[in-house]
Amino acid sequence: MTNTDAHKAIEAVWRIESAKVIAGLARIVGDVGIAEDLAQDALLIALEKWP
Repeated sequence: MTNTDAHKAIEAVWRIESAKVIAGLARIVGDVGIAEDLAQDALLIALEKWP
């Protein structure tokens, strides 16, 4: 799996699961804006770290 393939796979999962991730984080932190920021930060870290 190349970097491009890995990024495409991560982006596909993000499109499918991001709403659930953000909703869960919003319940924990009590703020949708912060939850979105946290989820996006996690996505960026994943794109940097994975393959």
